[in-house]
Amino acid sequence: MPDLCLQEIQATKQGKYIVKGKNLNSTEANLINYRKKRGEKMSEDQKVVSQFNKNSIEIVKVITQEWKGKEYIDLRIWIMQNPADPGSEKPTQKGLTLDIELLPKLIDALKKAQEALNEGSRTHKKKE
Repeated sequence: MPDLCLQEIQATKQGKYIVKGKNLNSTEANLINYRKKRGEKMSEDQKVVSQFNKNSIEIVKVITQEWKGKEYIDLRIWIMQNPADPGSEKPTQKGLTLDIELLPKLIDALKKAQEALNEGSRTHKKKE
């Protein structure tokens, strides 16, 4: 999300937020509410470090970002509103944001998951 002043954000009667004609997802809305309470300007320093297609309309993005002097990693599914237009991607609620200090634990957990899957496939092949 680009730098935004809170005045550019409109709230609807249903409690949703619109910025420049686009609806925000709940993660973005929660961030806006938090920053409104703290009187902060909306800004994010994000960098997409990796992405891959999950299917024909969903993309998994790995993003690093800084907020209030802390670094975070965000793994999130983004959806293409118009597959012909790469700029039509929007983040979904499906994802995970972690303090960067937890990255080694996440990597370890993913390695263990891969090992378990590899072990499971060996066990499955032996039974056949």
